[in-house]
Amino acid sequence: MIGLLKKFRRKFLQSRTSTNFYIFSKKLVPLKEGLAIGVAKNSSDFQETLKRHNLQLHSTFDVRFNKRRDWFVYLTDSKEILCHGWVLNSDRFYHFEIDKTSCHKDNRLIYDFVTPEKHRKKGYYSMLISNLPEFLEEERLCVAAVTSNVASNKGIEKAGYVPFEIEYCED
Repeated sequence: MIGLLKKFRRKFLQSRTSTNFYIFSKKLVPLKEGLAIGVAKNSSDFQETLKRHNLQLHSTFDVRFNKRRDWFVYLTDSKEILCHGWVLNSDRFYHFEIDKTSCHKDNRLIYDFVTPEKHRKKGYYSMLISNLPEFLEEERLCVAAVTSNVASNKGIEKAGYVPFEIEYCED
């Protein structure tokens, strides 16, 4: 019975949502003067970053450091975090929107980016993800966006990422 429910849930989700995957091609958006990229590679750096920038995020994000050792990346003007997201440090990632697990043996996934509402429509998302490959010294970055999120898809393409086919892992 549980298997049947999982199968139904998967088909339901897939019928409602699809995801576009992109891989970094070339840097198209330069970093503006006065802005910087930061990274927190562990839970204590993460907590310190949040405190320093007066940002509150869900406490369950600590699991991302303890379980997968993902990194928190952000764009800042030294006073505020203008945009933030995560860098996967694992070769598998579960996408709940489509109920599939993507494999990342030859690339690193960047995911779950957020631009606070007051900083939207200023190009910060594109600026951050366009400069991440150089900042992380990692050219094989990829990113996913739900097809219906037009703003994210436009920002990803503006940043120099091109569509590509992702490999899915067996469950």
